[in-house]
Amino acid sequence: AMTLKRGIETALREHYPGFREVAAEEAEPAPQLLQIENARRPEFARVDPAYAPGPGGLSAAEVSGVNVLMANVEGEVYAFRNSCPVDGMALEGGRLTPEGVLVCPWHNCAYDARSGARIDEGGDEGLAPVPVADRDGLQVAVNVS
Repeated sequence: AMTLKRGIETALREHYPGFREVAAEEAEPAPQLLQIENARRPEFARVDPAYAPGPGGLSAAEVSGVNVLMANVEGEVYAFRNSCPVDGMALEGGRLTPEGVLVCPWHNCAYDARSGARIDEGGDEGLAPVPVADRDGLQVAVNVS
C-alpha cells in the first residue's frame, strides 16, 4: 500500500507542480443488500389475441381474473390495471392520443400511456403498471400490483 501511494504521489508531482500528498481514507463498509421478504417472480398469463390492441389502440381484457387495460403506442404494448385512480372506474372507453396520452372516459384525467404517470394538473397518483411480455404472443403479469 505504501509503495502504491508513493508511486501515485510521484506521478502527480511530475504533472501538477502544486501537488503535496495523497491522503488515504478508510472506505465505508458496503451497504447490506435489502432482503425483500415474500418476494415472488411475476406470473405471466397469455392475453387472448382478440384483445391485443392494434397500433394506436386501447383494449381492455380480463386475464386470469385481473382486469387489464392495454395501450399500443408506436407498436409497443403497455398495460395497466383497468382502474382510474380517482375513483376506481374502468378506463375502457377512454381514448389514446397519437402522442401516447391516455384520457380517462369519466374525468378526462390524462396519463402517459408508457409509464402511467399522471400528466394533467388534477393530481399526482398515476396508473398501476402491469409488466408485459411478448413471448409466443402477448402476455401480462397477473400477480403484481
